[in-house]
Amino acid sequence: MIVKKVASKGGQNQETGIRALTKYISRKGQLPIETRGFVFSDKTNEIEQVTDEMIVLASQAPRSKNACQHWLISWSEGEEPTQDQIAEAVDIWQKEMGWAGHQLIYVVHDDTANVHVHLIINRVSPETGKIVKPEGRYDIEPAHRAIARIEALQGWKSEEHSRYQIDKKGKVVRTQQLIQQPSGKSQDYETRTGAKSIQRQIMEEVKQVLPSVRTWSELHEKLAEKGILYAKKGSGAVFLMNGFEFKASSIDRKASLSTLVKRFGPYLESQENLTDTKAKNTEITTQHNVPLLSAKRQPRWHEYRKKRETYFTEKKKAQAAIQEQIKKERQQLRIKQKNERNEKLAGSWKGKGKELNALRSVLAAQQAAEQAEQRDRHKLLWQQHRDHWNGFLSYEDWLRAEEGDDDAEAWRYHRHNVIIGPTELQLEIPQPLDIRAYRAEISGAYVYYSSEEHKHAFVDRGKIISINEIDKDVVLAALQLSAKKWGQFTVFGCDEYIDICIDLIAEHGFRITNPELQDRINERKEQIKNKPVAKQEQQQNNTEIQEDVVQTDEERVNDLRLFVKEAKRTLKEIIGILDDTKNSNSDEDRRKIVYSHLKDIEPDNSTIESIINFILNEGEKDIDIIVNSIYKDIIDEAMELSLKIQQKKLKKLREERAEKKSKKEKRKGKSI
Repeated sequence: MIVKKVASKGGQNQETGIRALTKYISRKGQLPIETRGFVFSDKTNEIEQVTDEMIVLASQAPRSKNACQHWLISWSEGEEPTQDQIAEAVDIWQKEMGWAGHQLIYVVHDDTANVHVHLIINRVSPETGKIVKPEGRYDIEPAHRAIARIEALQGWKSEEHSRYQIDKKGKVVRTQQLIQQPSGKSQDYETRTGAKSIQRQIMEEVKQVLPSVRTWSELHEKLAEKGILYAKKGSGAVFLMNGFEFKASSIDRKASLSTLVKRFGPYLESQENLTDTKAKNTEITTQHNVPLLSAKRQPRWHEYRKKRETYFTEKKKAQAAIQEQIKKERQQLRIKQKNERNEKLAGSWKGKGKELNALRSVLAAQQAAEQAEQRDRHKLLWQQHRDHWNGFLSYEDWLRAEEGDDDAEAWRYHRHNVIIGPTELQLEIPQPLDIRAYRAEISGAYVYYSSEEHKHAFVDRGKIISINEIDKDVVLAALQLSAKKWGQFTVFGCDEYIDICIDLIAEHGFRITNPELQDRINERKEQIKNKPVAKQEQQQNNTEIQEDVVQTDEERVNDLRLFVKEAKRTLKEIIGILDDTKNSNSDEDRRKIVYSHLKDIEPDNSTIESIINFILNEGEKDIDIIVNSIYKDIIDEAMELSLKIQQKKLKKLREERAEKKSKKEKRKGKSI
C-alpha cells in the first residue's frame, strides 16, 4: 500500500479550492461519497451540501490557506479490499493522523489496476476551531504508520522498503532505509520524461561492478565495458558517461575515492579516455531511451518517447531554419544598404560639404531605422517560435491527455517502488522536544542546530541566534540556548513568532529585555496561574458576565475554549506533581504539595480537590479524559454554540449560492 499527500494548487481561495477538490474526487458527483464527522449533512446529501458544511468549518481558521487537504491511499495491483475494509482503513488512517472526529470525505476509485481512495480531510477541529497539525510539518510520518497498521491488520502486502513495519510485539517501528537515490534534478527528469536518468543508470551498473572487482585496473576495465569512466578530480573522484559527470559518492558511498584507496591502494589512472568509453558503450543507451519502470507500469512509454524525440528533432529543424533565414535577411540588408550608399553618394561633392554631411546623416538614420525594424521582425519571429515550440508534454500530462486521470495518477506516485540499495530495520528512538533533541554543526564562525525533524532549525551567529522555522519546539530549544548563553536576551520577529515566545517565556520563566512585551508576558502568566473554578462558581460568573456584557456566540465559544485550554495546562502540572511524589509521600501529603505549587489557589478548592481525587482514585493520567469528565458541561456548551454558529453560516452560504444560481438562470432567460 502507498499513501500520498496531494499538493494543492496555488492561486485559489479556500472555498474555491474545496469545491474543486470535491468535484474532482467525485468526478462531478458521478461517484458515491462516504463521509465522517458531518452534523448537518450526510452521504445521502448532494456533494454540494457536504461541501458547504466543510467550507463553513474551514472558515474558522481564516489564516490557513489549506485547511482541507487531499490525500490518497492505494492498494497494490491485484488487491481488492471490500467496502468494510476500505472504511476500516480510512478510520485507522484518520485516528493515526490525530484527526478522529474531523470532517472527512472519501471516494473509492476502482476502475484501474490499483484500487485507491481519495480523501479530503478538514484539519480544523470541530471542538477547538483550530488547525490540527500531526507532528508539525512531518504529517507523512503518521500517515505511513497508519499504512503499516492497515497492512498488518488486513493482511495486505507491504511496499518494498516501506517506511514503517509492525514488529513481533505488535508495535509500529520505523525502518531506517539505507538507500541512495539519484539527485533531485535526476529524479525530476525521470518523472518528467519517464526515462531512466544517466545517474540512475550509472548507479545500477556500479552496484553490479563494485563488489566483484579487486584492483584499480579491473574497476576501470569493467566500468569501460559499461561505457563509464571513473576519474580523479580535485581531492575526490567522479563518474563520467555520455558527457555527464557525477560525484563518486553521489553514485555509491562505497565508491568514494578515500574508500576505494583503502580497498585498492594508491589511485591508478584509467587508460581509457572519454572517446574510447563512448565507443565501448554497448550496454547502456542514451539518456532518453531507457524506461524507468516496466512496460506494465509505463503504458505506451515507447510511443511517448518517439513522439518526444520527433518533437525535439522538428524543433531543432525549425530553429535552424529561422537562424538561416535571419542570416540571409541580414546579409541582404547589408548589401542593399551598401549599394544604396554607393549610389546616392556617387559623383563629385566638391564645394558641397554641408550637403554631403546632411545626406550622410539622413541616409544613416534611414538605414538605422531599417535595421531596427529588421531586429524587431526577428525578435517577433523568435517569439513566435518559442510560443509554438513551448515544450513537449511531460509523461504524466501526456498520459492524462491520452489515457485519462488514473494512469496519470499512477505514474505520478511511481517513486514509491523505484529504490536502489539494501534496507536495515532499526527501532526509532524517541527524542525529547527541547534543546536535547538538537545536534550542533560548526561551520566557520556559525553553529547550526538540527534535530531529526528540523534541519538547520536555528543558527548561533555569535551575538544573534536566528530561527529558521516557526515551530514551538524549535523556538523552545533556541530560547533555552539563549538563556544558558546570555541569561537575559531580546527577542524580535514576526507576530506569530512573538506569540510563541510569550507563551514559552510565561511557561518556562525565561528573562527577556523587551519592555514592550512585559505586560503581555505578565498577563499570560496570570492566565496560567488562574486555575479552573467549580462548576457552580463558573455558572455564577457566567451570569454576572451576561449582566455586564452581552457576548456574541463567537466570543462565548472562544472564552469556553480558552477555559478548557487553561484547565489542561493546570491538569498537566498536577499530574506531574503527583507522579513525582507517588513513591515517597502519602495521598494527603501529595495534596499539600500540589497546593504549595499552585499559587493563588485556596486550600480545599472544590475543583482542584475533584481533579486530585479523580487522578488518585481512578488512576487516570490522560488529560483529555479527565477534562471531558470534569468539564463535560462546559465542553458540551462550547460544541453546541459552535454548531449553532456553523448552522447559521451554512444557511447563509446556501442562500447566497441559491441566489447566484437564480441570477445566472435569469441571465439565460430562464426562471427557476
